[in-house]
Amino acid sequence: MEIPVSAPRSVNHPRIGVHIDKQIRNLMCEQISDSHRDLAGALLDHIRRSKAPHYRDAGLEELATRCRRLLDELVQAIRSDPGRLGGYVARIAEERIAEGFPLDEVQMALTFFEQEVWRLCDQRIASRQDLLKALSLVTWIIGHAKDELARTFLRHKQRSAVDVARLEQRLEDLFKGTDSLPLIDDEN
Repeated sequence: MEIPVSAPRSVNHPRIGVHIDKQIRNLMCEQISDSHRDLAGALLDHIRRSKAPHYRDAGLEELATRCRRLLDELVQAIRSDPGRLGGYVARIAEERIAEGFPLDEVQMALTFFEQEVWRLCDQRIASRQDLLKALSLVTWIIGHAKDELARTFLRHKQRSAVDVARLEQRLEDLFKGTDSLPLIDDEN
């Protein structure tokens, strides 16, 4: 569901079952923006220490840029379109597939991301009610992004299986009807 920037003070979001208050969305955007550098750094540290060789082997500046971009996308998703992060993750999943990343490495990075945003919410939002709303919103947005990640990898796997089946058929067709060459007897 798209929530326009000029949304009313609050919006019922049927997918996450909470009342998304504009004040909560603004608070979340403010907190993430204020902690942008720290959040990106914490995410980068998690990834660099992880057992994710593709991320560990990536350049430090490239990883830092990716972490900052992910946070920027989250802020935009909170501000105006909760589904936006899912579209972004689907696009980067295609890139990571092309780079040879397995699904679990990308999913792990999103889990670290969610963990750090949860930690920020817990540290910065005093009201229990506001904290529950913020965590519900963040959980839905990142959960939707994880769903898009899984769908993208599944589509790629299905396309790959179809491509393999086509290649196998072409090979079978190529060799169909060919007679094997007689063995040459060197002694005669």
